[in-house]
Amino acid sequence: MNMADHAVLIVGAGAVGMACGYQLSHGGVAVTYLVRPESLGKVQPPVLLYSYDDHETKVFHSYRLTSCAEELGDRIFDFVIFTLDGAACRSREGSDLIRRVARATRDGQAPWIIAGVGSGLREHFLALTGFPETRFLEGSLGMLCHQVEGWHFPPHPDTDQQQLADCRFAYRHFPNRAGFMLAASPKKVAREFASLYNGGAASRCQMMSLTSYRVLSNMLYPLFATCEIRGWPRTDELARDRKIWRECCRAMNQIAGLHLSFAGRLLFPMLFRPWLYLMLLRRLERDCAPLDFHGFNRFHHGAKVLAQGIQIMENAIREGEAQGRDMSAVRHILGRLKSHFEQTGNAGAGLIGAWL
Repeated sequence: MNMADHAVLIVGAGAVGMACGYQLSHGGVAVTYLVRPESLGKVQPPVLLYSYDDHETKVFHSYRLTSCAEELGDRIFDFVIFTLDGAACRSREGSDLIRRVARATRDGQAPWIIAGVGSGLREHFLALTGFPETRFLEGSLGMLCHQVEGWHFPPHPDTDQQQLADCRFAYRHFPNRAGFMLAASPKKVAREFASLYNGGAASRCQMMSLTSYRVLSNMLYPLFATCEIRGWPRTDELARDRKIWRECCRAMNQIAGLHLSFAGRLLFPMLFRPWLYLMLLRRLERDCAPLDFHGFNRFHHGAKVLAQGIQIMENAIREGEAQGRDMSAVRHILGRLKSHFEQTGNAGAGLIGAWL
C-alpha cells in the first residue's frame, strides 16, 4: 500500500489527535486537522513531542490545518477521526461540529472513528449525521499522551526535563507498542485503518472485538473516581483501604457486565477479583515509568475528561438498573465522589446529577 495516496482528517489537535496524527504521518499518510479558530496558533507546525520511550524529541511538521469544516468539501479522506471526548461530543457545540463535518464530507465515503467513550455515543453520531452504521468504528489511543503545559508532577530521574519542557506533548507506549486500540467492527474497514496506522512501524494498531473494546474503554472509570476520592495515591496505598477498594472492583465488574453476554457476566467477576486488579494495576504502574501512571490519570481523567467519566458511570447506573441489574457499587462510588467534591469545593460536584 502506497501511504502517500492516503489521507486522514483528524477533528481536534489535542493529545489524542496529535499522537495519532504523528504516528500516521510517520508512515507517509497525509494528515489534516480541523481545529477551533483560537487553536490555530497553538498547533502550527512544527509541533514537538517528547517520547518517554527513548527520551528523544520528535518533530511533527507534515500536516495541514484548517478551522473551517466547510473547506473540507473538496478533499477526499480515507478516514475521519473524531477525537473529542464523549461529554464534549454530546454538548451543543460538539453536536453542531459533528453535523458540520458530516455535511462537509457527505459526498465521500470515509469511515469515521469515534475516539470518545460512552454508552450510546455511536447512536448519537448516527442520529446527527444520517450516515449508515457501517461508516462508524470505535477506537482510541493505546498509548498515554499528555499536554506538557500544566503538567506539574514530580519528575522521574530518567526524564530529560529540559527536552520535556520544550515540547507541547509527551507520550509513552506500553511494552506491547500498541499506539491505537480499535474495535474490529466492521472488520474490513478496521483492517484498512490498521494497515494505514501500522505503516509507520514505530507504533501499532491493536484490533479487538467490539465487546472487548467497550469493556476496556468503559470499566475503568470507577477506578479513576476511587483514585480521586483517595487523593491519587500509589497502587499499594490505594488498595490499603480494603472496603473502598473492594467496592471499586465490584463497580468495575458491574460496568463490564453491561457489555457482556449472560455467561460473561457470570464468569467475569469470578476471574477479576480485587487481588487480580491489584496485580494488573501494579504492572501498569511499572510499565508506564518513567511517566507517572497515577499522575497521568489525575491530569487526564481527574480534570480534562472528568465530565466524560461521570457521564459513563451515570449512564451505566441508568442502563443497568433499567435492566434489573445490581449497580449498587457504581452508585456507591459515584455518591462518594460527589461527597468528596462537595467537601473539597471541587466544581466536579455540579457535574453529578442530583438524582443520585
